Amino acid sequence: MLPCQKEQAARMYEAGVSITSIGKWFQVNKRSIQFLLFPERHVKNLADRAERGGSKQYYDKDKWRETMADHRQYKKELFIEKTI
Repeated sequence: MLPCQKEQAARMYEAGVSITSIGKWFQVNKRSIQFLLFPERHVKNLADRAERGGSKQYYDKDKWRETMADHRQYKKELFIEKTI
């Protein structure tokens, strides 16, 4: 967001517009607006995330790829058997 848009978002919030509405107006996530209006929340979020291990992935891509391939094959077999 541009600096002028950030100022406008802050003025909108002070005028009583909801965070969700502001996010929709600027076509951004409501969390982005929260972090803009309340920087301490962003700092806390970063600290909490670092405590949990940073922005690591929660699953193994290769294992997930195999799982999805197996599932697609299973669905294909059901379709061929006219079960679905």
